[in-house]
Amino acid sequence: IPLLQLASVTGLYGVSFLVCWCSLALFGAFAMLVCQPQRRWGWMSEARLPLIVLLFVMAWGFWRMVGIRRQDLEQSDRVSIALVQPAVPETLLWDEAKGVEHAEKLRRLSEQALALRPEILIWPEGGYGLDAANYRAMTNLTVTAGAAWVFNHIDEESPTNGVARFFNANFMVSAKGRIEAVYHKRRLVIFGEYVPLEKWLPFLHWLTPIGSSFTPGDDPTYFNFAEAGLEASPLICFENVFPHGLRDQVRPSTDFLLELTNDGWFGEGCAQWQHAAHSAFRAVENGVSLVRCTNNGLTCWFDRAGVMRDLFVGNGGSVYGEGWESIGLPRNGGALPTLYRARGDWFAWACVVMAGWSFLRARLASRRRPVEKEEEST
Repeated sequence: IPLLQLASVTGLYGVSFLVCWCSLALFGAFAMLVCQPQRRWGWMSEARLPLIVLLFVMAWGFWRMVGIRRQDLEQSDRVSIALVQPAVPETLLWDEAKGVEHAEKLRRLSEQALALRPEILIWPEGGYGLDAANYRAMTNLTVTAGAAWVFNHIDEESPTNGVARFFNANFMVSAKGRIEAVYHKRRLVIFGEYVPLEKWLPFLHWLTPIGSSFTPGDDPTYFNFAEAGLEASPLICFENVFPHGLRDQVRPSTDFLLELTNDGWFGEGCAQWQHAAHSAFRAVENGVSLVRCTNNGLTCWFDRAGVMRDLFVGNGGSVYGEGWESIGLPRNGGALPTLYRARGDWFAWACVVMAGWSFLRARLASRRRPVEKEEEST
């Protein structure tokens, strides 16, 4: 975790650079010991600088992590959020015949969570049989409990030129029962949510499990929970893996990122944890907490230092079971200022420029050598 803090300055690529640099330095030091054993301390020339930098980054990261943790612990004012994890098997999630059963499960779990009077209730990505009748029933529940409600569903736009557009969308319903904001997913999964070149190669639809493609959203959206006094920036599914794509979704007034996802595609494999690890990096890069609500695994939240908090564990001791998790999110008054959020991938582009310059110098040097040799022979 201390090493992770470097992402707030350089982004993910700075952490990768440090890992590669230290690895190559250790390899060089080992090669020096094997190939030139007479140089007793020669290996130090290979490893000295990267190890010094690594120790400095670790010390600074530890100091930053402890400071953030102390601020969160001292913040007694917290917002109560209920995260529902229904654990619907992927093979049944899109079965329309099971829609009533799914809706009943979500309503039952929501009633249990709302009994604790949370300020915000969150469902994961997926329709779960939510029709007009179920929507009215859920709205009545949340209004009675005085909670805002966030859920995911398909949003259909009125036909333009006779062609309707469909979006993978997050909806924010206020504690008064009104839809206040809708976020349309901006980065779609290829062959899962859209088919590339479908206008010119329509036969590709035969190779995919989807019918018509979704339309990507245009702009970031912000969910303003007026009753809770918080602002969230929503995202859907694998949008958390794009560091450059989330920078414009966080502004100084943003209190946390809100990720609704369905990781049921991964079963109970390691990809669940790999996907969640991206959320830790996005929290550090942007200086905000990230709340994560999933269908069947790793429902939790990450603090501004990238530490996983309040991971849901079911009655059987599994993170993949059904249930709900109540979390207390600190009200920190907006995002921490970070260099990465302000300047983006400046470090990565600097590496590209330096690599290009080094390659150019090497090419020029290689062209001079034949000329110099020819002059010497003459």
